[in-house]
Amino acid sequence: MINTFLRLHLNIWTASEERWVTDEEFMRGAAPVDEAYLKTLPCYAGMDLSSTKDLTAVALIFRDDANDCFYLKCHHFVNEDKAKNKSFSGGVDYYTYERLGMVSITDGNVTDMLAVRHHIMQLAEDYDLQALAYDRYIAHLVVPFLDNIECQPFGQGYASMSYPTKQFEVLLCKGQVIHGGHDVLRWQMGCVHLARDEADNIKVTKKKNSESQKVDGIVASIMAMGCYFNNAQEAEPLLQVINL
Repeated sequence: MINTFLRLHLNIWTASEERWVTDEEFMRGAAPVDEAYLKTLPCYAGMDLSSTKDLTAVALIFRDDANDCFYLKCHHFVNEDKAKNKSFSGGVDYYTYERLGMVSITDGNVTDMLAVRHHIMQLAEDYDLQALAYDRYIAHLVVPFLDNIECQPFGQGYASMSYPTKQFEVLLCKGQVIHGGHDVLRWQMGCVHLARDEADNIKVTKKKNSESQKVDGIVASIMAMGCYFNNAQEAEPLLQVINL
């Protein structure tokens, strides 16, 4: 389609009512991720917190200049009550995702923020973590305890989210975000609805109010991409943004 051609080949953003990123486009980044190689690359994190209804997600973006791509890792947290109750979970099988290593299920009816803190501190030990972008909502339960990690507030409005969202789309569609076919992100990509303001700024929201519709990992991934652009000196715009 003409909009896809303009976005991916001419680096021009176009307004569109199409689905944001198709499953075929997302799976262009399904190549395996080499963990040993990731440890040699700088990375930037995004954290989207929730205590009860939604998921907590922590995403890492790694920039690979040598291969002109990014690598994406994402982990989710959900409380046990939500995971085991069919009405609370919306039928989503969080226990399978847990066995795949993509979700941690914490005891009780509230997500355990101590587990989230420990996870992030471990990430900082395992990788070259440059900075972490966080949503201010309940951040006081996590951020003050992240010793020696550069933590930066990241707004959830159009002003902060639009640019990295548009960049993230183009990179995904070109197959330049390598995620290994991440099952949870793949499911969530199908839940995405784009909110758009009068200036054609965009941000990710859920398609509808349903327990089976979650986008927390996608939001965290976009925040991580935004953290990269906000901090990496070599970061340059990857697309031209205009209205046609």
